[in-house]
Amino acid sequence: MKPPAPAKQGQSAMDADHRPSLPGPLQQHLINNPREISSIEGRLSELGLTSGTVLVTSCFEQEGKTTAAVSLAWSLVQLKNARVLLIDASPSPTGIGKLFDVAEREGLTNWDSRPEAAPLPVVETAHNGLFLLPLGSPDAQAKSPWTRERFEGMLAHFKAQFDIVVVDGPSVLGASDISRIAGGFDALFLTVECEKTKWEVVQMVTARLRKAGAAVSGVILNKRKHYIPGIFYGKV
Repeated sequence: MKPPAPAKQGQSAMDADHRPSLPGPLQQHLINNPREISSIEGRLSELGLTSGTVLVTSCFEQEGKTTAAVSLAWSLVQLKNARVLLIDASPSPTGIGKLFDVAEREGLTNWDSRPEAAPLPVVETAHNGLFLLPLGSPDAQAKSPWTRERFEGMLAHFKAQFDIVVVDGPSVLGASDISRIAGGFDALFLTVECEKTKWEVVQMVTARLRKAGAAVSGVILNKRKHYIPGIFYGKV
């Protein structure tokens, strides 16, 4: 486990109170359902992944991948006392930026406009051990598309600072960027909404990801939209 970051000089209790946090209902749901979050963390333990990078994606948008990514990050913080960075790499308007109310902050897509020595703007949340890297400006990302090399360089930088880096990525069939970066992660989970996405589509998407060099580690079956995924299947 990485050592905790030193407290910021001059930070007051009032500053801490203004740190972003999960909405009350979702936070309470996570607290009240330890079995669900332990199953998420357990799958990583089965894979032997105690540190590294994890990409959470889906076939289509609105299949619950953001909730799955948040659940995974939360479980690692709560159950493993890990230091976790949750990165928003999804352009969804209902994603991490909205959940934590950080949609207007500088973030991932602004890295090319920052001075070389300037760190990316990681945000400390109100949940001890959980940090965020917001998406930033979608326009900035459009001007400078991600490549695997650029993304791996950023991940290597953060792996030295955090136990686990969880990335909420774009959906596979909704963006071309995912195939360019999927191979750069230690593990990848595909979120699937039950009774919405056909199994043939899941198999096709899995094959596409593996062709791109991704380590597809399993499928998160999300039975109902916007609810916490309850079942982890093994390798597809």
